[in-house]
Amino acid sequence: MSLRSQYQVLNLFSDFPWEEVEAEFEKLSQFMSFPDYLSEKCELGDCPDYLVEIAFYLYAKNHGPGLNHEIQDGWSLNPTAQFLHLRYDIPRMLKEAHQGEVNIIENDICLCVYQNLNLEACEVYLSQEDLKILSEFETVKLNLFPGSESFVKNQLILKGPA
Repeated sequence: MSLRSQYQVLNLFSDFPWEEVEAEFEKLSQFMSFPDYLSEKCELGDCPDYLVEIAFYLYAKNHGPGLNHEIQDGWSLNPTAQFLHLRYDIPRMLKEAHQGEVNIIENDICLCVYQNLNLEACEVYLSQEDLKILSEFETVKLNLFPGSESFVKNQLILKGPA
């Protein structure tokens, strides 16, 4: 899949110079991901920061670690979980853009992108309290505790074989 087709949604938010970007990125692609490349361009003032965040979001959804290893005994964080701290509400921006309304929505969010057991890409907005609960499951726990049930339901916390 070409770079342009993977990140074509960037065109909704910018007149993206694909020929120039693809030629330059081709020389660097063995050293960095496309979101990292855009991040460097942003630091130079050549790319708005919201495009960088869109690229990291898309990368997390499409190139995240697969659910291809055995889940440990007990309760643990889904091994595909990727946490994104964003200055912009990227999922909402993309949804509205696909409906014809392109808006830049500044709103600090924490988003977790992961695969469920059916290997479908999922995402969930998280509060500071949610992050605190989930951090407890970075190491395997034998029991759940109050506040963790919703994460079991959406498969962000998984139970390995007993």
